[in-house]
Amino acid sequence: MADRRLKAVWDVRVPVIRELAGVHTYDGVVMDLSPSGFQAALKRLGSASPGERLADRHDESHLLAAERAVHAEAEAGMLRWNPLPHIQNLDLSCYDREYAPEPQRHRAREAHLALWPEAVDASLESLQAVPAPVAGALVPSVRGLAEGINGTTGAEVAALRAHGRLLARIQDAAASGNPDGSLGARVLARLLGHAESMPIDLRLATTSAPPTSPGTRRPSTSGWPSSAPPWGPPSRSTRSRPVTSPTAGCSAGSPGVT
Repeated sequence: MADRRLKAVWDVRVPVIRELAGVHTYDGVVMDLSPSGFQAALKRLGSASPGERLADRHDESHLLAAERAVHAEAEAGMLRWNPLPHIQNLDLSCYDREYAPEPQRHRAREAHLALWPEAVDASLESLQAVPAPVAGALVPSVRGLAEGINGTTGAEVAALRAHGRLLARIQDAAASGNPDGSLGARVLARLLGHAESMPIDLRLATTSAPPTSPGTRRPSTSGWPSSAPPWGPPSRSTRSRPVTSPTAGCSAGSPGVT
């Protein structure tokens, strides 16, 4: 069923689905970001049989793009060199939002925190190739995960110890990791393109721009001034300009803005 495909995507996007989509059945849950755990999640994505395709072509395109994006990240080895998904997996700040009564959010936060040691151990299995520039940029974010954890309970003590292991790994990568953080054109293009279901040709970025002289290129002054756009101030244009559906070309009945 199509629900299986949606659930498989949600399972590898837990922080986004929990906080931005408001699916709070994922409260107090962490992903297994170890190599074996992520491979198991990829297998659950699988391929869609005819009966699992969404009836709405627009929705099917979005779901297919999400599935391809996960596979592109896996092929790029993202969990090996990018600490950000691991940081998001541990982040407790989502429970500060008042989406539910405070006792309910507190219980979810405690359940999430209790899983930190397990989640960090899984992350340390994966984080084997963090470039120094990437690690250095994210050390403050890793350190900030422990804000508000006082170590007054057994679960908090265990969580702080796990956090210390993760922080030490990222600090070590910042100090002695590979100084080259480049991905290569092919990998970068796949990561940029698959999430939007668009082919990306990075060569266009270097061939479409006009030649420039040495030094800083001055902006053109031949057009309209940035302070006075031709359609007037935003307060007027947003009232007067029609809003059209972004779903032109999709099947009839596709949801859109009208």
